[in-house]
Amino acid sequence: MAVGPVASAQDVTPVQLDSDIVDHDKVDGRRWERFLFDPLASGVHTIRFSLDGDADIRFSIFEVSSGNRVATTYRSATPGTWTGELDASEQYSVGVWAVSGSASYTATIEPFEPVTPVTPVNSGKDKDKNNDVEETGSGGFDSDEAIFTSARTWNAAGEVHRVLAVGNTLYVGGDFTEIYGPGGKKLKRNYLAAFNRSTGEPTDFAPELDNNVRALALSPDEKTLYVGGAFIKVDGRSRKRVAAFDVRSGALTSFDSPGPNSALRAIVVTDERVYLGGLFTSIGGRDRKHVAAVDPATGALDPSFIASPGDNVKALVAGPEGLWIGGDFSRVNGVQRRGLGLVDLVDGSLKPSDDVTAEVIDLAASNDQLFVAVGGPGGRAAAFDRATGKEQWTIASDGNFQAVDVDTGRYVYFGGHYEIVEGNRDADRMTRHDKRTGKMDVSWLPLVNGIRSVNAVDVTPDGLYIGGDFSRVDLKPQEGFAIFPGLTR
Repeated sequence: MAVGPVASAQDVTPVQLDSDIVDHDKVDGRRWERFLFDPLASGVHTIRFSLDGDADIRFSIFEVSSGNRVATTYRSATPGTWTGELDASEQYSVGVWAVSGSASYTATIEPFEPVTPVTPVNSGKDKDKNNDVEETGSGGFDSDEAIFTSARTWNAAGEVHRVLAVGNTLYVGGDFTEIYGPGGKKLKRNYLAAFNRSTGEPTDFAPELDNNVRALALSPDEKTLYVGGAFIKVDGRSRKRVAAFDVRSGALTSFDSPGPNSALRAIVVTDERVYLGGLFTSIGGRDRKHVAAVDPATGALDPSFIASPGDNVKALVAGPEGLWIGGDFSRVNGVQRRGLGLVDLVDGSLKPSDDVTAEVIDLAASNDQLFVAVGGPGGRAAAFDRATGKEQWTIASDGNFQAVDVDTGRYVYFGGHYEIVEGNRDADRMTRHDKRTGKMDVSWLPLVNGIRSVNAVDVTPDGLYIGGDFSRVDLKPQEGFAIFPGLTR
């Protein structure tokens, strides 16, 4: 909606910016709306929302060019009004949402005192979320917890398949041979790199791999980083598709598996075993269909563990209940289990569980729940009870959910190339959902571009990290991976 007639130096009549409906229960309208506007001039303005209805509303204001949040009325004593400085050379976006209730709103702007006007340009409501130029930078505003937005950092010149935060380091693996900084500085990094997760600056960790990385995992004592993919050599030494590094020194360890005959897609580590999943059908010449267990120190194949998913394994989660296997299979150990199965940690025998009737692309677990990112047609996200193996909830989308992670907070975080979740068109390839119900938190919807878009998500109590084939996050240039600093509780 275009901004109406501008105020003159003598006229301080409020100018209408937008009108619409916000409805917390989404019966009469969406829970939140977003629109663009230009200031009347440089100086102090008041933005005010008048309501026809019983909604309790909040709104936030962002600079479009940078995505930086100018203000939020989340905890304001006057949540429908904000007064502050605006720059006439900037365009701004406003996100308004209903905390409860439903109401028609009218948003107006007025100078705090008479000012010389400027003519508004290119104002309007952001309705095309797929256009990388026209999207508004909502960053993130959180209706229940700390607010966090993406931070500009170094970039990976190619697709990232896995990210993993370890201490103050973020490991990034994928299909790239170079990283570059915001200022254009370039460094060689062959398929694996590490960054300071507080500053985004690269570390000196720079092993030489000869092919892509598709899996990262940390030992329970947090001393060893396990890496899997399609590579054959690391630093000139034979390491067939799986290798291990000392976290403190960055040195390649003596761990040396006999080698799967095809690429890895997943690794999970316990005190007793390293479980490998992928496209392979043998390890060291011995039959192992898509999943195997090896010794954490030596890499030697564990002869007692034998499980047989019928096709490619893409994700693994280990716990007291067993080893969860996710992938593009329809049977496990000869028994029908589409996409998801549970096997014994010691011998690989099948255990009771529900399946998901579609391809599983990623898995993550809290203390008592398993979360599942499911592929197409369309896509789904689901949660299972780890103790019983029973599905708790499932939600549908228009594209693959292909990344998931969870920490100790209220939400589980998903990524993929979906744009509609349960009929809600506000999603844009990355969302968070209540762990107990699956309900999407519509107050935090970052904008991510790309074709596959988000391949990987890692969540810590003080940050969120994503990897994929994107080149922009919240309208800011950011290729391959992104850091969202801030509390995720």
